[in-house]
Amino acid sequence: MNSATTTRFLVVAYTGNNSDSECSGDQIDTIEITEGCFKGLMNREGEEAIIQKDVYTVFDNGVSQICLTLDLDQWPYVTELELVA
Repeated sequence: MNSATTTRFLVVAYTGNNSDSECSGDQIDTIEITEGCFKGLMNREGEEAIIQKDVYTVFDNGVSQICLTLDLDQWPYVTELELVA
């Protein structure tokens, strides 16, 4: 049995090309990004960065992982991010 816990890095981002944020509600999603991209966004946001932490266990969900999600004041566009393949 593998007891390693995976850490996943996520961010809320615009997924469409519409730059009018009032019309983009259905074009927002939580996207998995690289750790470096996550740290860069955190540094850019400074102390204002809000990080949500979710812990999933093998017993409850079949996988052991920690998901860290940034919900920034100014959501980035998915084209600006380094995505996990």
